[in-house]
Amino acid sequence: MSHESIVAQFRLGRLEGWRLDSAVASLSILLLVGIALDARAHASGLSFAEEGFFTPEHALFYSAFLGIAGVIGLATVGNRSAGADWIAAVPVGYRVGVLGVLVFGFGGVGDYVWHSTFGFEQGTEVLTSPTHLMLAVGGILFLSSPLRAAWRRDGEPTRQAMLAAVLSGAFTFGLFGLFSGILNPIANPNMTERFTVFHQLAIAQLMVYPGLFVGVGVALSRRFDLFPGSLTVIFLGPALMGIAPNPQNLPLVGAALAAGVVADLLVQVAPPRAGRAAPLRVFGAAVSLAFAGSYVLLVRYVLSEPLALSVHLWAGVIALAGLGGLVVTYLIVPDAARESTA
Repeated sequence: MSHESIVAQFRLGRLEGWRLDSAVASLSILLLVGIALDARAHASGLSFAEEGFFTPEHALFYSAFLGIAGVIGLATVGNRSAGADWIAAVPVGYRVGVLGVLVFGFGGVGDYVWHSTFGFEQGTEVLTSPTHLMLAVGGILFLSSPLRAAWRRDGEPTRQAMLAAVLSGAFTFGLFGLFSGILNPIANPNMTERFTVFHQLAIAQLMVYPGLFVGVGVALSRRFDLFPGSLTVIFLGPALMGIAPNPQNLPLVGAALAAGVVADLLVQVAPPRAGRAAPLRVFGAAVSLAFAGSYVLLVRYVLSEPLALSVHLWAGVIALAGLGGLVVTYLIVPDAARESTA
């Protein structure tokens, strides 16, 4: 058998392409479950003196992290064995992921030192602890690797690679959704509070957060031929991770679900592709309106605490959310009608 045949046979069994993406995405599920449980434990008043650092939640997500690091490492060693230098041996889309693994690893060591010195964080402290932010940045970098790999490969990804990319997007957006909990209206429904400052924060939440959904949806739908339900899955990421510390807010996940369904329908019927201004603008406004409108309805009729905003405020903020989503499309593509001729 020739050398080329041996190399070809070796490549067939190697971790690369959709196999690598699927392995990383599968292990990412365990990592996110562990992080969600850890966030819930912190919200419940976890004590470092009683529990120590090596809690079951830490064991779960750090084990998943080591698995992800090992999978990326095996893929890199496989490429190196096939003749590539070490830099080129890192799979397409995973170089930033390798950086994320290093950042997360250092963050884990730093987290142990931080907890040993200052104890466990409580409440909002979980989102602002320097070592937790380091873990979040590292996690986002490697969780997004399957999506980044699919984005950088030539042509449309295979069905398996696209599924891994969608899950990667959901996990990445989900971790961001957890650590942006102050601005995440699903994590913090300030519309039920009685003080004006909370009303102002609620308005800011619905002006900003739906725009993030629009930005993610536009970017992905313009790069990929998304299968039905893709954006719904991705939008559920920050919603489900956002309620991890406060499971009683589960009904508000319906707002992300509504936005995802509207986004997926528009992508299938009138995708916001290059050179098509109207579908792009409609997408931005409709997705934001779906999120904000369903959110207000859920707070008013489903949550146990009543809606504290007047009709002037809640009706106005829905309108502002729609306008905000529309503005986001202009920030992404200022002149969609002329884009195809550029």
